[in-house]
Amino acid sequence: MVVLAFKNPQSSLRRTIKVMKDLYDNIERRLALEPTLKRQLFLEKNEADITWNGEGLHQLALSRESVGDFDSAEKYFQLAIESFEAHELLGMARVKRDYGLYLARHVDPKLGRYEIEQALALHDDDVQNRKGRRQRRITESYLWRVQLLADSEDAEARDKLIEFALSGSRDCCQRDQEQAVAFALPYAGLQQRPLLDARLLEIKAKRRQLPGTIGSATKLIIDTELFILGWTLRKLFRRE
Repeated sequence: MVVLAFKNPQSSLRRTIKVMKDLYDNIERRLALEPTLKRQLFLEKNEADITWNGEGLHQLALSRESVGDFDSAEKYFQLAIESFEAHELLGMARVKRDYGLYLARHVDPKLGRYEIEQALALHDDDVQNRKGRRQRRITESYLWRVQLLADSEDAEARDKLIEFALSGSRDCCQRDQEQAVAFALPYAGLQQRPLLDARLLEIKAKRRQLPGTIGSATKLIIDTELFILGWTLRKLFRRE
């Protein structure tokens, strides 16, 4: 029997995580939110945020990896893995597949493949609904990515990844769609590349509809940060 963890939807940490995910292709704005994320994870210890700690640490790991800070990325990946409860199968699978890709890129493809195979085993034990099956497909695509990092001539892994990028990922979020296409492009042949280019343009065209929503969410977080800073300064001045 799969146990579902209750995660408070009113968590401020959850809102920051959501914005970080939405900003997957904007490193500068993601980095600007890192202080907020760190404060929520390590300083505030808000009860509503506790069940989101693993996902928050996961986002920190991805941000650190994106700027080449591999020591910090490794640290946050490990902390994220340790933060998930045994029954949080999907969250653990997600962080393990990203950790596996990180290892394959920067350490050893064999170590990366091991982590992704562990993620697939977690999916097998997770709820077998539409979301669960979709997430498993995404993790399978990570396995093909690692195989290509180990052997760029692996035709089976290449063809499976390209098929996923072109058609198998259409019900996934735009982040997962775009990342699959971007990864597949360097391995595509002359006939496949125009199809992937067109797919990427399609995703980016849809993406243009999102900045207003992302900007509003980012503004909410920044406004909250300014309020906290102002409150802290007023408190300090009153003490003096």
